[in-house]
Amino acid sequence: MPPSGPLLPDLRDYLDTTEPARWVFFGRSPLENVELPISVLRCRIVKEGFEPVEGTVPGAGQFRLHTRAERPPGMVWVPGGADTTGPAAQVTLEDYWLDQYEVTNRQFKEFVDRGGYQSREFWKHPLIKDGRTLSWEEARAEFRDGTGRPGPATWELGSYPEDRAEFPVTGVSWYEAAAYAESAGKSLPTVYHWYKAATIYLSAARLRLSNFAGRGPARVGAFAGLGAFGTYDMAGSVKEWCANPAGNRYYTLGGGWSEPTYLFNIPDARRPFER
Repeated sequence: MPPSGPLLPDLRDYLDTTEPARWVFFGRSPLENVELPISVLRCRIVKEGFEPVEGTVPGAGQFRLHTRAERPPGMVWVPGGADTTGPAAQVTLEDYWLDQYEVTNRQFKEFVDRGGYQSREFWKHPLIKDGRTLSWEEARAEFRDGTGRPGPATWELGSYPEDRAEFPVTGVSWYEAAAYAESAGKSLPTVYHWYKAATIYLSAARLRLSNFAGRGPARVGAFAGLGAFGTYDMAGSVKEWCANPAGNRYYTLGGGWSEPTYLFNIPDARRPFER
């Protein structure tokens, strides 16, 4: 249940990206019989002793506040329930946590530095390429950077360019993404969890504030395309691997910086060794 006592919601127009933010105080809970404009709004809810929550109205069916100790660092809470969005039949989801931002080069470098490419404990899935299961040694040879060291294909000398620490990591296969998630005590989202958080039916406003500019990935959070439950960059910038297979491929969702905006709404699938 939500925390007892007054919650303090603030609202602002979704397309208002003015800094500092121009929030309009909306009142104290409980609020009943209130009227809102027919528009997508950003909503921020604050309560003393709890982490602030930001999302959209409409979009988020409910918000839940958590203390700092309850909230996993860098993640947002998404309510479960029946979900009919996405490429498959309806499922019922439990409440879950999702990373607020895409995984950065800096975060992935931590995985590399702690031996992520040497420790088999993080690689839980059979390594299948073109219908053939590779040995551990064969697969490791595939996961090299531009200079032959373990790491994403876009890196050199085992690292990323100095000014790209907070940019989303690119050049990783599905297997590398899954191993990173395992090392962090997490897992790749299923398409159901991804679509629930992405709320693509509210995409018209968000796509105007997302990275489809055609100039390359952007620093995480640089674009103001906020998801219903507080996520950023689910539309554009870089595609995101999901857990579900599609035949001999895996879903990669959200569309990329070089693609047309409608690909945010359309599922894509790639071979798991593609980087």
